[in-house]
Parts: sequence; structure tokens; C-alpha cells
Amino acid sequence: MTLATDVGGGTSFSMFRTMNAAHKVARMGGYHLTALRMFYLATRAAAEALGWSDRIGSFSEGCEADFIVLDPQATPLIARRSGRSESLEEQLFAFAMLGDDRVIDSVYVMGEAVQTPVM
Repeated sequence: MTLATDVGGGTSFSMFRTMNAAHKVARMGGYHLTALRMFYLATRAAAEALGWSDRIGSFSEGCEADFIVLDPQATPLIARRSGRSESLEEQLFAFAMLGDDRVIDSVYVMGEAVQTPVM
């Protein structure tokens, strides 16, 4: 199992919205999908599903480094929730449930920072 988005099977390109929806669907089915699991499904599990885990999906040496840096102070609501987070799980859950493009502080492609357009 993995999480991904291309709009063909959903309504958004946002991985945050996809995680949010997956969490809700899991809860309706009586299952708790943790934030750590959601982020794993969106990264490493996706690489494994594609058969590309030798080069993407982790920060291991030799892997391609495309990643984003998230800002826990990006919006007043996320800043408030982040201020109460006592663990990585809680912080990631805040991003998964409340995040959107505003929480993306910076973007790296092949390990190099790229300028992102102002939204």
C-alpha cells in the first residue's frame, strides 16, 4: 500500500490533502492511520512500490535527494498546533491534517535548492 496523487484517482495534487483524506477513510473503517505511517506511505513505500527504493524515497547515501522543508509556523493555525506538539508524530499529524502549499518553506531537487513561485 502507498499514497500518491495524480488527480486521476482523486481531486488534488496535494499530498497533504491526500493524507488527510486517507486518514478519514481509515477512521471510517475503524483503523487509525498514524502520521508516521502516512508520511512513510507517501515516501519510502511509494519508492518500494515502484521498485525504485535503491534511488528514491530515503535520505540514504546514493539516493536522489528531492525533498521539501516544512515550516511549523507557516500559518497561525499550524503554529498554534505545532506549539502544542510533544512528538514528531504530533507535528507530522498537524502537517497532514492542516497543511497546504503554505507550509512548504523550501524545495530541493537533486539536493539543490530551487526557487519556488510565490503562491
